Amino acid sequence: MDNHWAPADAARLAEIHLDPPGPVPALGTGRWLGPTAPGLAGDVFASVAARDSAVTMVEFRNLANSAPARPGAMTTVPVPFLLHAVGVAGDPESRRATEQGLSQVQAVARSADVGLAAASFGEGRAAVPDGLNAATLQRLADVRRVVDPDGRISASRMSGPDAGV
Repeated sequence: MDNHWAPADAARLAEIHLDPPGPVPALGTGRWLGPTAPGLAGDVFASVAARDSAVTMVEFRNLANSAPARPGAMTTVPVPFLLHAVGVAGDPESRRATEQGLSQVQAVARSADVGLAAASFGEGRAAVPDGLNAATLQRLADVRRVVDPDGRISASRMSGPDAGV
């Protein structure tokens, strides 16, 4: 349980989420979950509660708000909840174990999953293909063709090199 609530200056911002101060070979997943997510939280936490679990952190974020949306690819949260889970992946064996644990977390949460990844929470992943829906990917590809006709800007890990985004 996080009990570090207190005023913080800019120097302490990196400590707020209790992330390690230096780089860690992590593998993570972030999934957007619909309104039934709170009913699954206990089962998700129980799925990784074993002492030897490769998943070292799981959190549910309630991001529901009434902020006005602006046009753009991802200018508002698509649904009220975000599931974020992470494990250490320093070598092939720990990566396999973490991948298996993350798959288990996702399986338990599947009934609330709306089919979109929260790509910025996909630690250690070269590609997150389901971070945007097909219509948004097409719109971004169209914009890219106009803004960058020579293809100088690298493709996003949310679409891969073949999608033109």
